[in-house]
Amino acid sequence: MFVFPNQQELQFNYLDSSNYFKILFQNKLYLFSKKGKQLSSGFDNITETKAKGYFETENNVEFEKQLLRIKGLVDSTGLEVVKCKYNHVAINQEDSSIYCCSAVYNNKLNDDVFNYKGKLI
Repeated sequence: MFVFPNQQELQFNYLDSSNYFKILFQNKLYLFSKKGKQLSSGFDNITETKAKGYFETENNVEFEKQLLRIKGLVDSTGLEVVKCKYNHVAINQEDSSIYCCSAVYNNKLNDDVFNYKGKLI
């Protein structure tokens, strides 16, 4: 934390019991393992999901003069399981599926279902 002294809110994320932490660099958050490996590209927000080892990613985009959040998913190895382009991402742990909803803001996208490895089902 001495290298990034102005990230006080993120230092608690580093000090908790999780094996991951976030770094803010040039207004984007990056996910890192505590071993120092960068696990994600830059996003506007990264949050841990209820499914262990998966992190929801968010970016802000403008669509028809409205600010919208698009979501995706990365896993603990750094694999981008779901590209950051959906309105909602939900993980169903019972059948190991990831449901992605594009909603109505862009009718050119489909609602999709992925497995945990990011393969379209």
